Formats: sequence, C-alpha cells, structure tokens
Amino acid sequence: MKNIYYLLLVFCFSFMANAQIIDKHNLLNIHEKLIINEKSTYSSIPQHININSFLSAAPIWEEDFANGIPASWTNSTAPWVYRGPGTTPNQNTGTQGAYGTSTTVIASATQSNGFIIFDSDYYDNNGIQGNFGNGLHPTPHNGELMTEMIDLTGYTDVTLLAHSYFRTFQGQAFVAFYVNGTYDSQVEVHTDLNVNDAT
Repeated sequence: MKNIYYLLLVFCFSFMANAQIIDKHNLLNIHEKLIINEKSTYSSIPQHININSFLSAAPIWEEDFANGIPASWTNSTAPWVYRGPGTTPNQNTGTQGAYGTSTTVIASATQSNGFIIFDSDYYDNNGIQGNFGNGLHPTPHNGELMTEMIDLTGYTDVTLLAHSYFRTFQGQAFVAFYVNGTYDSQVEVHTDLNVNDAT
C-alpha cells in the first residue's frame, strides 16, 4: 500500500503591536499580488533573486485583492481591511490613525485594485492624538490574516512573493507557514527598521 502525503500550506500574515508611549504606530499594507511560484532553477533560496526570472514562472497560486480579502481567509478580531475603489476610505488613503500620514499608501503596479491594511495606529487611538488605548482595538494587539489551504503537492521548492509597506513604532511582521493545518515555522519580515521607521 502506498501512502500519499499532500502538502497543504497556509500562510498567516501576522502583525504584532505593543503599547505606544510616543508618536507613531504601526502600519502594514500588503498590495498587488501574493504569488507562489515553483523555483525550478534554484536548489535553495538565493541571496538575490532575479525578479524577472521569478515572475516568468507560471504562478501556482496568487491573490491580487481586486475583490477585497477572500471570504475563505481567516481574519483576526483586530482585523485586516481592504481599501479599494468602492470602499470608504478608498485605495488613496493609508492610515486613519493620529500619527501617520493618510496619503502614504503602498505604491505598486496594481494600486487601482486597492490593498489590504492592518492599521494599528487607528485601532489604538481612533485617529485622535493622545487618545492612546481608547480606539476600537487598543494595543497590544495582533492582526492575523490566514489564507485558505494551498495545495502544493508535487512541488519541492517554492517561493512566496509579496509587495508590502511597513511603518513601525514597536511592531513586528511575520509570515507563518502551516503544513496540513499545523504550524510549521515563521519568517519575520522588515527586520531592519528602527523605531518610527518605514520601508
């Protein structure tokens, strides 16, 4: 009898924010496309990926958020939200918080589709300076957004490409990996930022 194992992978975009004591809060936007491609020419993750050769491979799975956050994804209590042409605010507004710049939005080739955002600043202060801890979801809070299961059966080496913008006070951003519904590992992204710094 032959046992066949299926690799079903879930990506969890997690954002953790700690209580604020000065100015700026955290903001993470993911925009354009999340793409998983098979890396047929690489045996391990290279230091510098040639983006053109990466994009020439046929996507295994992708999401560009043209229709918002898919209903099959799991969102946290302090939620990620979609901003697009038919939402208020729309794709031309970044944070609604008191310490960010609302006109700072992620720049990508598909900005007209909108983007998804975890607006920690707004969640903590409701857009009012000095109103720390009195927003809809006061810090400390986590914003976790998990995809549906992605079947990668038969693929031995894949890459995840995501366009993102991150501004931080004391927050951290992670991409977590689940195999067959069980947590496997995570990677912290945007690790080179200082307090009140942005990508």
